[in-house]
Amino acid sequence: MISVIVLFRNAPRYAEQCVRSLRACHESVRALDDGVEYLLFDDFSDEWRAVLPTLAAFRDDVARDNATVVRFKRQMHYAAGLAYALSMARGGHVLFVSHDMRLAPDCARAMMDVARSDPRIGIVRPTSQHMDWARSFVIKPPTPLTGLNEIIAFSGDVRRRFGAEAIDWPMLIGDAMLVRRAVIDRIGVFDTRFFGFMSDIDYGIRLHRAGFRHVIARGAWLDHAGAGTAKETAAADHTVFQEQAKDMLKLVESAYDRFRSKWGKTNLPAAFREMRREHFDRLNAAPFEPSSDYEPPLTLSGEVVELL
Repeated sequence: MISVIVLFRNAPRYAEQCVRSLRACHESVRALDDGVEYLLFDDFSDEWRAVLPTLAAFRDDVARDNATVVRFKRQMHYAAGLAYALSMARGGHVLFVSHDMRLAPDCARAMMDVARSDPRIGIVRPTSQHMDWARSFVIKPPTPLTGLNEIIAFSGDVRRRFGAEAIDWPMLIGDAMLVRRAVIDRIGVFDTRFFGFMSDIDYGIRLHRAGFRHVIARGAWLDHAGAGTAKETAAADHTVFQEQAKDMLKLVESAYDRFRSKWGKTNLPAAFREMRREHFDRLNAAPFEPSSDYEPPLTLSGEVVELL
């Protein structure tokens, strides 16, 4: 079975587009790994930007017996939200996509083809129009794609072009990824001490130290709007968006300070933007240490979540 995880936070228009793509991919994804379960998490969205009706409709219409809609009772952000989701997932593979993405059947197939090509491949990242810290893999459609059918067709073209080609990459950006169950068993879930930023990069280091590969699948393409929540917020209230941008910079700085404290300040530059491949190569090559590299799964309780 494959577990499909999406974390939603406001941005109802993007949420609707994402869920519509899951509907279109349902049969294809279900055939990938002997069944599918959906874990759809609402990260305490504002009431007036509610996404729960969209998630509930998908559950009721498409996968009533295999879909769970979860609402956090307070905002968890990326690291803790995904840590809870990974803890709940039961599949042999876990497919995570962001809520401002639209998945296509050929993207899911290409990711699974790559994962099955080598048991050492622990995480497969797809390509898109936005590839943070991996810009050489950006694939932009020649003309804007106006609907889901065009997205599905373009994704198929990319798969036919690149097939199961995969490139090892030292730095994990977890905006979308296929995770092998053996990885979760070996290194656990995301480190919730990170507010959000750096938690995926931290997970990638732990993955490499445990002997797994992280690769970018060139034939797996999905549509990624990029910064979906921020874009919808900007459209609604420009002042709020500006304040969010300032807060984001502070969060990145704080997260990197924590990252340096965890992995050794003497071996890392003072600013995140100064990190180079040699820094990742050094961190990734260090021996696996269970005390620092394994984060145990979390337990969902009624104090934290509401199952809908």
